[in-house]
Amino acid sequence: MPDDINVKIKALPTKVKNILLARYGVEVMKEISDKYYFSIIDTAALVKIIAQVFVKDLTLDQVEPSITKTVDVEPDQVRPLLIDVLTRRMLVADEYLGGQVVAMLTQLDVDPTKFDEEIKKYRVAVRKEFIKPRVKAAGTLVPEEERNVVEERIPELKVGDPESEMREMIKLLKEHVLFTATTDELLFRVDANVIIITLMQTNKVAQQELMKALLHNAEKIGDKKIAHKGEKIEPTIQNWLTDYISTLPYNENEKLSTLHKAKYYAESPNVKQLTEENKLLLDRVFDLYENIRNFYFNVEKTNLSEIQIFPFTESEQDKFFKQYYQGVEERAKIGEDDKKPGEVDIMHSNDAEDDAVNEYRNFLVDKTRKDRKRLSDQFYKDILSRKKIEIIAGMKLLAETGLLDNIVTEDKRFRELLIAYFKRNSMMEELKSFEAKAPDPTYVKHFIKYILSERLGMTENMSGRWAMIFGNIFRAQGKKHLSQMAFYDMEVEQFKWL
Repeated sequence: MPDDINVKIKALPTKVKNILLARYGVEVMKEISDKYYFSIIDTAALVKIIAQVFVKDLTLDQVEPSITKTVDVEPDQVRPLLIDVLTRRMLVADEYLGGQVVAMLTQLDVDPTKFDEEIKKYRVAVRKEFIKPRVKAAGTLVPEEERNVVEERIPELKVGDPESEMREMIKLLKEHVLFTATTDELLFRVDANVIIITLMQTNKVAQQELMKALLHNAEKIGDKKIAHKGEKIEPTIQNWLTDYISTLPYNENEKLSTLHKAKYYAESPNVKQLTEENKLLLDRVFDLYENIRNFYFNVEKTNLSEIQIFPFTESEQDKFFKQYYQGVEERAKIGEDDKKPGEVDIMHSNDAEDDAVNEYRNFLVDKTRKDRKRLSDQFYKDILSRKKIEIIAGMKLLAETGLLDNIVTEDKRFRELLIAYFKRNSMMEELKSFEAKAPDPTYVKHFIKYILSERLGMTENMSGRWAMIFGNIFRAQGKKHLSQMAFYDMEVEQFKWL
């Protein structure tokens, strides 16, 4: 290929460049060349066309004419070759190409979902070739292609009482879909996925209740009214889904595919009036609907850990690992070179997370001026949203200011959370004592354990580390009864609760 196109290829985003240059892609090209009996010159011409699409020198509409012009192929084989190129070499990069590959395949009456396994193999091959293994908390290497946001979160997150979790997810789907679908607090989205998957896995009635909630969501996408059956209606999620569903074949035994969605996008005048940003937002909402509706179809053929509810792009998945596992990875990179034999830095095992907590704590100081009402209101709001960093930072500031004891025992909102925790864990003696408002300093310990272990779903090792940090705060305040909530077990190198 000419030098200028090679320069453009080098300038591509790393992931896209890897897809284009991967050995797997080369093998695919060999198979295509063998299928159509191409000479070396024909293969080179086709490779150039594909590269031109990736560097945006050629649009997808120009691919078929370019094949006809530069590749020696029978006229009746041009269209099949085009489909092979689209599905086997370009579909894997559809996100980068702005969804145009799916759109073109739809125009060609080809269902892109039939190539899901092929795309998965391609991505796994790319990751094996180009991406180094990451490190898990236990210190073992995990191949990048095996990492999955849901799979790695499931062991950490303890789903609470099904009834209360169901109420929360119904409220979320009815009122907070746009936030959840777009938030940079990726852990919140992952946790919502894990909880919804767990609810539907254990109770089939949950699917209908969750669908019903989503179909009553009044959040708006776009500012122009949408046309539906001769009427102009508000562009709420409820109305967008109603309009979309009216175009679907009504058959509960049929799995929805991206073909249905692509057809709606191509034919709906409502979609055409949206900005690109709102189109992406609508796409996430439709994916959410499709994922809930298709859940039991997907469970039969897919590993549970690979199922999404609120969708994640690959870039978001990578961002998730950087956000929530960076501390472990950075520590692994540093190694043990600077430590003396037998020395273990147990309290700084996740400096990135600690820094984030302290940064938000300082933000809370400026925002609330340590005012009890403002601080407790913000803390409660963050608890409901399951915001990990914000929750820990808020609880830390409350502990430092001596307010945590008060809100746990006196604020109705936090009392109800602790009462529910006691009931779920059959802690009837503690419940009876707490409801009678008998003085007991261990209530704060129970509340901290509830927040860390249950609400945030931390493992005992992770939550125990934070319990020791809180214990140090209380020790400095002379609250000896709260100074030892957890300890570090040197034999197994794990934090444990007392």
